[in-house]
Amino acid sequence: MSFADRYNPDAGNWVYAYIKPQLDLNIILLREGAREPQLGDPKAACYDLYCPPGTVPVERNGNFMVPLGIKIEIPEGYHAKIYPRSSLPLKFNATLGNCVGIIDSGFLDEWQLIIHPGGWSDIDMYEFLEACESGAKLAQVEFVQNGVKADFHFVDSFGDAYNRGGGFGSTGR
Repeated sequence: MSFADRYNPDAGNWVYAYIKPQLDLNIILLREGAREPQLGDPKAACYDLYCPPGTVPVERNGNFMVPLGIKIEIPEGYHAKIYPRSSLPLKFNATLGNCVGIIDSGFLDEWQLIIHPGGWSDIDMYEFLEACESGAKLAQVEFVQNGVKADFHFVDSFGDAYNRGGGFGSTGR
């Protein structure tokens, strides 16, 4: 999303027009009941991600891998950011194990979620498994243009650069 500006000579001013980029994405549905990401509302910022009905998460090191049954080809210069749905901790006392998942344009395998339990009770676990089996929305995805690439230069100091002092976590004190 960006803004383009152009000069309007008739009005004698600059006009800023909102430009909404459109990505055309190739998707493969890998299993019965798998769904493409969908906007829950036309004004939604992200697309909902669903686990296919009948999905049984696989436990790994106390976390759960939830296969989504989709592969999406992301064009070069873009990536996907996967966020937990805001209801995930409230409904299931869980979140995404990596907080925000990043899928680069070179990743062409099945998308999966890492679900990190926040300290299950039997009811939380039962409801989570039931939600997976019924095809629940567990996460959301945003497709984003890659940021600026960086060239790093090794130096011995930053010269006269401002140093706010205090170290990590010190602002606002």
